[in-house]
Amino acid sequence: MKHTELTLTQPDWTRFLSPDGLAEKAGTSRANFPKMILKDLADNAADAGGATLWVIDADTVEIADDGSGIAPEGLAEVFSIKRPLVSTKHWRMGKRGALGNGLRAVMGGLYVLGGQLQVSSQGTTSAIHLNEQGDTVVERLGPADNTGTEITVFCPDIAADAAFARTAVQLAGRVINAARPAPFWFDVEAIRDLQRSAPGVTTRKFVSQFATNYKPGKSELVSEASARSLLSNLCYSAKRAPKINPIGPEAFQGSYAKCSTTAFVGDAEIPACVEVWASIAARNADQPAILILNRTRALADATVQVAAKGRIKVTFGTTTWSFSANERDRKTLKQSVPLAFTIAISAPFFPIVSSGKAPDMEPFALAVLDTVVKAGRAAQRNAKRARRCDRPTIKDTVFKLLPEAYERVSDGGRYHANARQLMYEMRPDILRICGIDRFSDSTVTQVAIPEFCEENPDLTAGWKVAYDARGTMYEPHTGQKVALGTVAVGAYTATSRIAFEHTVDSSTTVHTRPEERFAGLLFVEKEGFTELIRDSGILERFDLALASTKGMSTTAARALIDEMAGRVPDFAVFVAADFDITGQTIRRTLTSDTARFKFRNRVVAHHIAVTWEQSRRLDSEGRSEPVNLTGDLEKTSATLERSGLDEEAIGFLVEDARRVELNALRPAEFLETLETGIAAQSPPKVIPPEDTLHRAYAELTLRKRLKAEEERLRAEPAPTLTPAIMDRLRDKMRCQPILSWDRALFELIGGETE
Repeated sequence: MKHTELTLTQPDWTRFLSPDGLAEKAGTSRANFPKMILKDLADNAADAGGATLWVIDADTVEIADDGSGIAPEGLAEVFSIKRPLVSTKHWRMGKRGALGNGLRAVMGGLYVLGGQLQVSSQGTTSAIHLNEQGDTVVERLGPADNTGTEITVFCPDIAADAAFARTAVQLAGRVINAARPAPFWFDVEAIRDLQRSAPGVTTRKFVSQFATNYKPGKSELVSEASARSLLSNLCYSAKRAPKINPIGPEAFQGSYAKCSTTAFVGDAEIPACVEVWASIAARNADQPAILILNRTRALADATVQVAAKGRIKVTFGTTTWSFSANERDRKTLKQSVPLAFTIAISAPFFPIVSSGKAPDMEPFALAVLDTVVKAGRAAQRNAKRARRCDRPTIKDTVFKLLPEAYERVSDGGRYHANARQLMYEMRPDILRICGIDRFSDSTVTQVAIPEFCEENPDLTAGWKVAYDARGTMYEPHTGQKVALGTVAVGAYTATSRIAFEHTVDSSTTVHTRPEERFAGLLFVEKEGFTELIRDSGILERFDLALASTKGMSTTAARALIDEMAGRVPDFAVFVAADFDITGQTIRRTLTSDTARFKFRNRVVAHHIAVTWEQSRRLDSEGRSEPVNLTGDLEKTSATLERSGLDEEAIGFLVEDARRVELNALRPAEFLETLETGIAAQSPPKVIPPEDTLHRAYAELTLRKRLKAEEERLRAEPAPTLTPAIMDRLRDKMRCQPILSWDRALFELIGGETE
């Protein structure tokens, strides 16, 4: 009897529950499952924005972001391996994943390896794992107080692969500074694929997903439209193509080379940025190249081989590329100087050749070969020279520029000079002299400037350089609070520790209620301007209080503003914040309702620095700077629109990805901007009610009489400290060691008078 094999029907999701099936779906071997789990979770966190990765112990890793989070009731669906393929990655916006099945692969990997997840998001912490039937089991553990999403991975030895996934966190900037893709990045087949995935979606809604001015004439279903005609209209009315953000030379060690190219995938034109870092390796080193696709490590293998005659071969997966016959002997590297390579490719879209997300690298291979040669030759030249670079260091340059920069920023020593303002003043010259296009701010503010002051004490003895306070000190016994910033500590240490001639309080200041002291608030986003503002007299001239923060305004600040607005008619808040996305959010939330705080009283707010009009001028003077944007740019643009910004200002912040800091203003310019903005509103001077004036008059009269009595007593012979009192002081401090010597002496004086 002939044997007939039984035909089995296997749902797609079951492949995620076996090692062989998961290797197919994830596009990697079982040995790489821990890397795959952490990488996919880190990719999602980096795409959401504000990603962090922490190793808790050998079996526990925590990955978090500050995105919008996951609703507790949706966890079972999001982490299900049985759900249909759901993804936004088909929109070709440079996301780190490919197919959108990353979380399914994560759950399959944890099932195979015997692990599970703990997810804290939107106020709830839950444990999640798969059972033997492939169902997602969600167990509510309790409340959560984090923002965004925090995922803790529990899996044997998972921490050993944390460094692999950390690349996505370290390179967490966006690949593309845009909210929508360019139509040129798609061909007809790609549009048809999107149409099939959008049942019930209108053509108008579909078109709104692209960077185009095309407006469909009617709201037909996009599934019924002609893909070819639709793509033609999208491209004909397309807006300016978004830019690809390079990672930049400072991300990795080695000689750096970059190439911008256009890859053709079908009829689609895919812009790409290829970056390569080459460094000297150990002789006979046989190590794979590090491959990074859209700012995250690729699981696929990559190697660069310098073969006979210095000919270059690059291998991705199982496919090898090399130069054509007429180029292979011109574009070579020296075999005698071995190299190690890191290759990064950033693009809106990578074509894939399997359900395991294996990327098709052929469209990018020639650009990679060219860039490998450029970086490799630079590294080999540097190794051959083996000599000191003639280019001056950042520190040497700062030492040369700082004295004149301080004179300009401080207006000849008249004002405090914030360290970041000094950095901004010197930055164009540092970039030009050092021949670089960027540097870390802390290299100047936290290293070079302090070292210059330390090495040149005579020159800088009278300098007033302010640094942001990083903490607070409390003196024992007195409880005096001292901010650990340079100005505060300098004032504290310069104060005489014992003032024998100190008199009874005879100041002209009367302690009153807040509403009898100030009628408005000057809110500054940064703390580094406090001394400058207080020294200027602005607060006193306009009867304003001063508040400053690091980052977002606190609930306490909003509560203070709300309380004062209820006490003082027309209480006004004057806001000085960076002209960037964070600064505009600070400005809006400072006096507007949020989920955490609702205002009871009307608050008048005036934005006086840095405004959009001021930013345009500063940008034209070269005092703006680029930023790497993260998160959903479409939502960001909508938020900025709610903050009152027009389309041009939003384009500057989002499309151009630029900002203007308060630190871009020099001190005199900053103070003039504040004073002009405040004076334009003419805030009234504070005069308290008549009953307060009566009490103040009586208090100040009494102080004058006490001053006269003090002067009479000081004219009498001073009391003498006797040996007996000294003995009693020693005994008292021995019995009560918690006392300071002056407190103990005061108590003995009280005992002597009884």
